[in-house]
Amino acid sequence: MASSSRRRVIRSDVEAAFRACNEDEPEYIKIGQLKLVMRALGFEPRNAEIEKISEKVKGFANRSSWHGRKGMMDVDELMECIGERNNDKSDEEMKCAFRLFDREDKGWISLENLRTVSRELGEKLGDDDLMEMLKEAAGEGEGRVTQEHFATVMKKTCLY
Repeated sequence: MASSSRRRVIRSDVEAAFRACNEDEPEYIKIGQLKLVMRALGFEPRNAEIEKISEKVKGFANRSSWHGRKGMMDVDELMECIGERNNDKSDEEMKCAFRLFDREDKGWISLENLRTVSRELGEKLGDDDLMEMLKEAAGEGEGRVTQEHFATVMKKTCLY
């Protein structure tokens, strides 16, 4: 039941974003407006994510139920793409990604965890930058990122 109400909330948000982008035909947007709509929904998608969704939507033209509007997408099409991101496999992948940072299985990511991972990735980030990342993910004064904080950030940036 929780996922059902969550889906309705998401759907109403998608519908509102579509209306804001296309007042004449609020059930459709141009595929080129996808990034704007995703941002309105609270995501910070990378170009690769937008391209992936755009290609998937273009493939919907082969369906018998397709709306017939080339270069456009409807609410249901975007909902399908978003729904795929919210499945159990994604949740498991998110937990695995979190464990890459939280190797001691403490339940949170610390400054030291970020230092270790950034060093392993060859990133030259100072403590100020890493602390800024912690604050952005967990909020002021927290000093550590929980799995819930981590998932929120990853979903907003479309990095999972």
